[in-house]
This record gives sequence, C-alpha cells and structure tokens, in this order.
Amino acid sequence: MASSATRSSGPGRWLSGHFTVCLAVYDTRRGQAEGCEADKILGFYPPSAPPAMQSSIVGLAHAVTMFAGTFNKDGRVHSMETDNNLWAMLNCEPGVWLLMVASRAWCGAAATPDGLAACLRTVHALAALLHGGVNAQLEADPGAASVRRRLQPLLQEVASRLLRPETREQAAISCPLAARGGAPLLRAPRGAFALLQAIVSRLLAGGGGGGGGRAVQGVVACYGQHLLWSTLGPGDTAALFALAARGVLPAVRAGPRHRTARPPVGAAAAPAGGPGVQQLQHGGGGAGGEAGGSGGSSGVAVAAHNLINPAYWELREDGLVQPAGTANGGERGAAAAGLPTVWLQDGQEPSRLLVWHTGPLVFLILLHEPGAAAGAGAGASSGGVPAQATAVAAAAAARQLRERAPRLAELLRAELPAKHVWHVPGLRYHFADGQAGTERASPLSKVGTLSLASLAAAADAKAATDLEVESLADPTPEAPWPHGTGEGSGHMRRRHERRGDSGGGGGGSGPGGRGRAPQRHVDPGAWTRFMRGEGGGSAEVVLRCAHDCTVAVRHACCGGGAGGSNGGGGSCGCGAGGGQRLVAVAEGEKDRAGLPSVMGQVDALCDMVCPGALDGVS
Repeated sequence: MASSATRSSGPGRWLSGHFTVCLAVYDTRRGQAEGCEADKILGFYPPSAPPAMQSSIVGLAHAVTMFAGTFNKDGRVHSMETDNNLWAMLNCEPGVWLLMVASRAWCGAAATPDGLAACLRTVHALAALLHGGVNAQLEADPGAASVRRRLQPLLQEVASRLLRPETREQAAISCPLAARGGAPLLRAPRGAFALLQAIVSRLLAGGGGGGGGRAVQGVVACYGQHLLWSTLGPGDTAALFALAARGVLPAVRAGPRHRTARPPVGAAAAPAGGPGVQQLQHGGGGAGGEAGGSGGSSGVAVAAHNLINPAYWELREDGLVQPAGTANGGERGAAAAGLPTVWLQDGQEPSRLLVWHTGPLVFLILLHEPGAAAGAGAGASSGGVPAQATAVAAAAAARQLRERAPRLAELLRAELPAKHVWHVPGLRYHFADGQAGTERASPLSKVGTLSLASLAAAADAKAATDLEVESLADPTPEAPWPHGTGEGSGHMRRRHERRGDSGGGGGGSGPGGRGRAPQRHVDPGAWTRFMRGEGGGSAEVVLRCAHDCTVAVRHACCGGGAGGSNGGGGSCGCGAGGGQRLVAVAEGEKDRAGLPSVMGQVDALCDMVCPGALDGVS
C-alpha cells in the first residue's frame, strides 16, 4: 500500500507528505548504467525513504543541475522553488554534490534557497574537517562503502540538530538576518588584544620539538560564542569554528551543569580504525586514527560525527576539553591526552586538535599529525614531525595557557558586555565579509521581534541586491533587474541607487518605477573593464513596506580582479555572495524623523562594523 502510494506521487509531493528536511550527498560520476542509479548516492536523509524514492529525488536534482549548467557552467550552487519545497544543490567538490530539500511550512515565509545553500556549505566544511575530502576518500575506497559509513551518520546528526528547536540552527534558513556559517569575529579591546597576541605568538613559537620543526600548526581563540583570533585561513577558521560552536562551546557554556555521554558499563570499545571512528589514545597513540601497539594504553572509540554534539565533550579540571571517555583524570596532563584528528585545507592535511578553556575563553590548538610533514613556513624537514614533538608541544601549550590565559579572561570579562554584545538599539542587522569568512549579526532574540513582513522584505532586498551585483558585472543593457512583480514584492516601494566605477552621477540611474526596469546608461569603457575582469562596483537597495519598516542593503565588491579568491561571477571575482554586505532593518518610526533618520543610523552602523568599507554606497 505504501509502495504503491509512493510510486504514484512525485518526489516533491512525497517529501511534503512525509518529511520536512531531506539531505543527500551524491557523485554524478557513479551510477551511469541503467538500473545502477542507487550507486550514485553516498548518503541520504531520511534513511527510511525507499531506495527508489531516494534515486528519484537525487535524479531530479541531477537533472536540474545539468539543465542549469548549460546556462551557467561556472555556477556551484543551483536552486529550485516549488509550491511546497525549497531545493538547493551545491557542487562541493569535482563531481560531488550536496542536496537539501526543505518544506516551506518548516522554513517559513522569509526563507530562500540561499539559506539552504549556506547550510550545505557548513555540512561540507564539517565533513571535510572530520573525515577529509570526499574525493580523497573515494580514491582510497573506490567502492565507497567506507565513505557511506562516514557520511550517513553525519547527515543524520546534522538533520537532527536542524529539527531540534533548542539548537536554533533552523534560524539560519528561516531568518535572512541570522548568521549563516561565517565566523562571528569579535573585536577585543586594545589591552586584551595585545595580551592575546602575545599568548598566540608564544604558542606558535614554543611548540618546538627536535628535528621536526614547530609542532603547533595554528591557533584559534574564542570567547563565548564568538571568534577572537585565528592564525588559519578563512576556510579552515570557519570549519573549525563550526565544529566548536556545535560541540565545544555549548559544553563550556554549560560549565558544571554540563552532562557528558558515557558508554554503557561493560561495553567493549569499537575496533580501531573503523570507518567514521577515531581511536583516541593515551600516551601519544598512533597517527591517522589507528590505535598504536604500545601496551597499557586504553583508547576509547569515538565516532567522528559525535564531535559536533556537546554531550560527547567533557571538561577536565586542568582546563582541557576532550572527547568523552578519553581522559580519566590523573596527572599525565596534555601529553597523555587523546587528541582527535581533524583535516585542514579542505580535508587535505591531518592535524591533532587540542582544546583548552578557562571560563568562556576557549583555545583551539592545531598540532601537526605525528609523522606528517610540517609546512615550509615552519622549517620542517622531509621526515615530518616526530610523535614526541607533538606530545611535548601539547604539554607546553597547556602549561602556557594555564599561566597566562586566566588574565586574558579577566580582561575580556571586565571590558565586554555579558550579553547582547552586538545589539544596536533601533536596528536589526547582519554584516558578512565574504573574503574574510566572518560575519556579525544582531542577537536572534532581538531579531525575533520583527514582523514576518519585515523579514520577507529583508529577503527580497537581498535578492534584489544579488541581481544588481550581477548586472554590475555584465555591462549589457539587458542585464537582469529585480522587478516589482515578483512574489512577495508587489506591496513594496523600492528606491535604488547605482554607483558607477568612477563614483559620479553619470553612471547612476534614478528611482525605478514599480514593475518597470529603469533605463541603464552603459559606460563605453565598461566592456573593456568587463573583459579584463576589472571594475566591480557597489550597490544599495532600500525597501519600504508595512509596519513602518525600512530595509537597507549595501554591498561592496572586493575589487580583487577576475582571479578573486571566491571565484564568483562578479567582475571583481567576488560574485553576489562575496565582498562585504550589510543588511539593516528598522521597524517602526516612533522615535525617528522618517527615512533620512533611518539612513543616518545605517551610516553610523557601517562606520561601526566595517569602517571605510561601505562608504562608497552611503
């Protein structure tokens, strides 16, 4: 009965009738022969979906991406909107795609496929951090059996967190002003920042070991739910912070009230080196997640996907934060601790993760995997970093933090507010820096005071800005323009100002009529700059809607040329999702003197969160 009902309905209708969220990982290079379509799927949630329906959903997504790819061969993200669902497909690695389908009833009226795409980027970052790149795993196991055993529990853990209200991760999809995967960078006061730099410098220089160069690979410092400092690149920083924000930081915030999951009494440890399982050992252990052969070590097998669950982290009295069951107390210290393996540089380089905290101040220290070659900047020899050097570096780092980090925690506690660090009275905002991979946003408790119409207006303004950034990249008069006839935008009045490269008024256009595209004046030199990959520009969109709501979006391209780091579609290389963008919403005007007052507050906010970055569009 159930199977016949499934066959008689399409994938979208079946999803709407059974589940609110669907996640999948699939490889378009597999399952090419007829009848072997299921081999394409590397992971699928919900796992209870019939295999035929899984293949049907993934097949539909593959067909959509192939069709869309004929128009945009460089696009890594494709989306589709239906009456009941939102679809997003992300090409995370060559040939490997991530899929997310979410019910509109669950997402909310203000949700857009961009939120789903941001969630997929975070899923891939976590997967690469915990297991390494998918293609690298497929090279080691062409049959993909171990890859499926690693990815399937991770998808289930991510989906369960999305569906649990207490995690508040659904807000990243439903709310256009919520954080979406970037690291929330917190500016430390001058005195605290100087001490932080001194601590990080000593950690990087003090982890030496004979013959293998410096064993400390990088340091990430967090305070509360924010990022303080990182010596890693933007991608690695965002991935490591995503892991910490889901597992380590909630455990630290709970403090004495934190409860740690324990294995059942008498349960045997899982076999070492099993797929998706890291064997954590005392006494240094072996590299690459395998148990060493030294006698007397009692390793505890911890599934890698459990590291994004705070219940699987435990707090030690000496400040160390370790996976549950790894440390049983004692005086052996960090040198004897079991350190989980993470993969940096998009899953290409293994490292050991040491976590230490004092109060809300948390340090994430990356140590070179024993036996792995250190970077050239560390002066490593071809033999790599000895295991003893890693153990010595871990012990030295923990000792230095116990001596100096408590003073830094006191300075931060005295100079930073206890809560609502980024709240700006009268405005709800979100700022994202696409190049640095950081973001800053109003607290969700404050954003929750906005009406649904205001949130929908913010989503509409972001979409309008995306189209305008694309039009700035293409100097043709037929470039797309957001008309006022789209869904949810007919009741709004739009004011738009375009800034040309020269910043003069000749390249701009006046306010557009409702439902009518304003005339565009093409600079004769625009084609030359476009073909050279130069130029870029800035865009501003202002919407007025019900509830006396004003939405202002300002976008500044990075100006990095065609070889920009993000590889987007804009002429500066940053695309619609790169550069720097500020979205601000002001609802109600009891204490304001109309639109000029609101824009004055937006100007002041720009000066506070990104001084000088958005001056050209104000």
